[in-house]
Amino acid sequence: MPLECVQIPPGTILAGYRVESELGRGNNGVVYLAEQQSLGRQVAFKILLPELAAEPGYVESFLREARLAARLDHPYIVQAYDAGATPEGYYYFAMELVIGPSLEDVRRNSPELLTFELIFRLSIELAEALDYAWTVHKMTHGDIKPGNLLISEETGELKLTDLGLARVSGSNTGDDIMATPLYAAPEVIRGETADVGVRSDLYSFGIMLYELLCGSPPFVGSPQKVLEQHLFSLPRPLAERNPDLDPALVAFVEKLIDKNPANRPGSWLEVRDFLATLLEGLQNRPPVTLRELEPPEFRRKRHRRVFLFWVGGILLAAGLAAAVLLALRMMRFEPTPLELPPEPAATELPPQEEAEKERVPELAVRFSSPAATPPESRPAAPIPESQTGSVPVPAAVAAPKPAPPAEASPAPEKNDIVRTAVSTAEPRIPRARRQRGFLSFDPPVNEPVLQQRSRHTVKLLSNFGNRLNDEWTREAEAVITESYRLMMQLETRGLLTKEIDRIDLLPSGQGGSSWVSNGPSGGVLRIAPDVPPLRIARELGRGIFEANRRRYDLPNGLRREFGDAFQYFVQQRLYGKAEAQPQNRVLRHCNHSLATFVLMFKDLKMLRQLRSRR
Repeated sequence: MPLECVQIPPGTILAGYRVESELGRGNNGVVYLAEQQSLGRQVAFKILLPELAAEPGYVESFLREARLAARLDHPYIVQAYDAGATPEGYYYFAMELVIGPSLEDVRRNSPELLTFELIFRLSIELAEALDYAWTVHKMTHGDIKPGNLLISEETGELKLTDLGLARVSGSNTGDDIMATPLYAAPEVIRGETADVGVRSDLYSFGIMLYELLCGSPPFVGSPQKVLEQHLFSLPRPLAERNPDLDPALVAFVEKLIDKNPANRPGSWLEVRDFLATLLEGLQNRPPVTLRELEPPEFRRKRHRRVFLFWVGGILLAAGLAAAVLLALRMMRFEPTPLELPPEPAATELPPQEEAEKERVPELAVRFSSPAATPPESRPAAPIPESQTGSVPVPAAVAAPKPAPPAEASPAPEKNDIVRTAVSTAEPRIPRARRQRGFLSFDPPVNEPVLQQRSRHTVKLLSNFGNRLNDEWTREAEAVITESYRLMMQLETRGLLTKEIDRIDLLPSGQGGSSWVSNGPSGGVLRIAPDVPPLRIARELGRGIFEANRRRYDLPNGLRREFGDAFQYFVQQRLYGKAEAQPQNRVLRHCNHSLATFVLMFKDLKMLRQLRSRR
């Protein structure tokens, strides 16, 4: 029976599920978008093909997948809801609805999105899911491949699906072992049921990782030829397929796809820890410039063009110089005397105006206090750093009117005249000044730009709907606005910042928050709804640390404390106080003062002391 014969019209109700539209088709069934009427939720509704339902073995395998999936409760594994048969003769399996592409879809249709960061993050989540399945339920997946790894559009997280080939250790599932040829382990192909376990899944994962890192699987051809290569052939070295890979990563992939199961990693935790280390190093690495990505042949051509440009410029300059010298030698100059106009005759001032002229000095000076001493005899007041730029200078004070003879002060000597106008007004004091015993820092910012940046991030939170309660959302909006205000103020002092490009909502109970940079000016905030919204400020602080780490030679070990310090200053602004953190080296170094914290990046001595606290 052809696949097209299974076409359930929208609106059809089967076993309490109302079919809405078709989502996709596979080798053994069709998946529909349906609504579970009893709970009013949308589900993925999978129906076994009628021609396969006529064979008891397929029905048992179909229902077995549903039973195994129902045992698992993990955020990175698709959750099973219901399974059974309808009076119309359909066998169905209702499961969690995941809207988003599979890793195979991304690989085929959008390979430019397959960054190292995405591959490592999804692999870490897969390792955590399969470690849970094995340690808790002694279950292996049996069919690890990109097509079974879904990426949720809502959260960006992995969702592992298709447990049709899963096995439970110690259970009696028969002697038949099935697998996808491209990713099948040698012991699975040989039918060695005793050796099929975690290490077989690790082999399939290694083959998938090899494919993602270089663009194609290690073995290609007909199914029979691919199976033979898994058994007897060594793949082309990954370092040859992609010379830019980290040698440690290449060695780890080769260990995963070793044909001897005993030589592979012993657990998924080992895989997770290794990839987490690579991901951490990738996040702390400076952004790659376009010049570094330039192919060698393009670089040679560019150098050749630059060389020819400079040679041409030098030859042109030499030719112009020779032409000028030749023109000068051919020219004859006959200078003529310069006749100046006669000077006008001096006019005599009337006696009264002549007396006024004698009383007025060359430049009038007025000091802000009668007891003030001349600038030559008192030390200069230190100028705040924020005023070392252009400062408005007041206009010169007008010359005083002649005082009566009895009160007239002696005329100043010529050497005592100061040739700089001194203002009587109070000097302009920057916002960073002493208040309540500590330094504050609050320069003005562009409010429309601040609101625009804050609204963009708040809009990212709105995508999660009722998964975040109103109180949490309101506090998060305040934290985001104040964090961006402080970031814009830091930018006025030359510090670099990073904004939130995307927000991933972590499951409650597994907690916490994290920051993943994805460029020189942005990153991904991952946060759980059961942690305080102030964590947003901490993760933005970590982004600021990564943006400035190489610029100021900051040690990697201060990343966490730098983020905590930024959260401390935001909390102090929002609530008027924040709990002191005596163990935080950054806060201790700046004495919990924001102004000193900012000054630290201009004071080389303070910065050297901070670097010494590694």
